[in-house]
Amino acid sequence: MKALKINSLFYNQGALERTINDYRHLVKINFKKRGKYFFIEFKESSDDLIKIIADEFGNYLLAQVIKNR
Repeated sequence: MKALKINSLFYNQGALERTINDYRHLVKINFKKRGKYFFIEFKESSDDLIKIIADEFGNYLLAQVIKNR
């Protein structure tokens, strides 16, 4: 399992949910908000694939935030 911690003051929940929906077919993704952070967990796939997906997920999420400003 791999997890990302992102700041909710920069990354909005709408962009996060859109990104999760676009990536759900690749890996199981859960998130929780704690304070000013979102904690995103990637599960049920090989560690190598999860690392690649998590890296690309972060890039895609940033693009969603910029696109919807």
